[in-house]
Amino acid sequence: QASASNKMSQYDGTNYYYLAKANVSLSGTTNYKVVDNGTWYGANGTTSDDNISFSANGKHSIVFIYNTSNHKVKHIASFQTIVIAGGDTQALGSSWSTNDANNQMTTTDGITYTLSKNVTYSGSASYGFKTVVNGAWYGDAGENNGNNINYTIPEAGEYDVTFTFNAVTGMPSVSVVRANVPTYDYTFYVYLPNGDTPYLYLWNGSNRPNGNWPGGQMTQTE
Repeated sequence: QASASNKMSQYDGTNYYYLAKANVSLSGTTNYKVVDNGTWYGANGTTSDDNISFSANGKHSIVFIYNTSNHKVKHIASFQTIVIAGGDTQALGSSWSTNDANNQMTTTDGITYTLSKNVTYSGSASYGFKTVVNGAWYGDAGENNGNNINYTIPEAGEYDVTFTFNAVTGMPSVSVVRANVPTYDYTFYVYLPNGDTPYLYLWNGSNRPNGNWPGGQMTQTE
């Protein structure tokens, strides 16, 4: 009799079903399969597959994943080597390393893994990366690998680079945000002796607004 606590849920309307266990105590070897309407499936998606097993001790987060399109079953867990490998040596410190402990991703829910780096770049550049799970590469085609995920540093400066890996869908992603950007307060004064109401227009670059493009009405002072 299957436990209700082990019922898998569909992930965001996809073919993937999952069961996530966060910060659970593991000891020794665990064996499992997925049962779909009474049919048992293992790693290769056939009914003749052996049990899937893993060994781990201590507290870990783990997600069990079942793909209904091919009936394949797998798990991804925090005790595995889950790293970002790429060409950005300024952020990663190594080039396309599959086992650099400094680039190990972490999770709090067993589903979303992240790696954050604060980096000062010397100039603009473009880089590619993939997520590597125990030697298996995940690119823009998820678990089917595919191409690198690419990102661009637009100019020299300090950036927060956050790599993200969705363990259920197998999709990596990245965000690049300028860090410690200074902010300034400006006060603009205009003297109009005939009492007209001035408007302030602000824009970037050389394409100034034309016609009645809306501006901000200025406030009269003493």
